[in-house]
Amino acid sequence: MEAIDFWIWLANHKGTLEAFLKSDFTDPKPYEALCTELEAYCDLLIPELTMEENGDYILIISCDGRKEGIPWVEELCNAFPVITGWKTCKYRQAIGFLPAIIDGVQFEEHEILLRYAIVPETGQFDVKIYCKGYLEEDRRYGVAALIYLDHSIGEYNTMTKVRYVDIYPLVEGEYEDDLLTLRAFSSLF
Repeated sequence: MEAIDFWIWLANHKGTLEAFLKSDFTDPKPYEALCTELEAYCDLLIPELTMEENGDYILIISCDGRKEGIPWVEELCNAFPVITGWKTCKYRQAIGFLPAIIDGVQFEEHEILLRYAIVPETGQFDVKIYCKGYLEEDRRYGVAALIYLDHSIGEYNTMTKVRYVDIYPLVEGEYEDDLLTLRAFSSLF
């Protein structure tokens, strides 16, 4: 599938997607159809939908933190034609700290902290994230921590300016004075 084919599909199905965004989300079929079409273009990409206060619809094209998806995001978004009432956005943007629920996991700002080191050769960050309630065997915490990081510094920055991320349990009373909030870390970008 070519980029233009995806955008033609979106233009032909925008009414259904708009109704979905205004709904209570009990019928996921429109979103699932969008996912299927985007996957036909590139299986590294995932869509996120939102609506602006002015009523415009925004399709966020994410490669879910996978660097190999960057060229595909760029190509698809650069091919975006005019679709009335719609905008596109490359990657999850930095939106600051937002206590979102991700697969049943939610953190308050003081429950997800980090420390970092700068890699001298590249200027990239090595990051250690400490999460309240983190259990190594529960993959949801790692996924949630990475999405919180994306929301704090932006998905593109996470992929290109962070070399690695390790996740640990946040133990109350230990080393908390040495740790930063995601908001404080985001000020470095």
